[in-house]
Amino acid sequence: MNHTRRIEFRGAKLDDNRIEGAAAVIGNLDSYRTVMFPHFFDGVLDDFKTRGFMADQHDWTKPIGTIDKAEVVGRELQSTAEFHSDDHSQMIR
Repeated sequence: MNHTRRIEFRGAKLDDNRIEGAAAVIGNLDSYRTVMFPHFFDGVLDDFKTRGFMADQHDWTKPIGTIDKAEVVGRELQSTAEFHSDDHSQMIR
């Protein structure tokens, strides 16, 4: 049996040009049919913070921001990101 929940940005904090909140929920089937399992992020968060980015609708050809902070808290990947200053990124913001 599959359970799908739409995740909304309730509880996310948008402050100036930054967004803070849950970027992923471990064990949740998202709208792209992706599930992050426990320990999925082990050993990769430092690289994600230095080389990762925030993408528009999971489209890796459309980066819209950089990752400042990322850590697993309970079942959530909590992150803080800053939007790029270009028109498209600012429209998404």
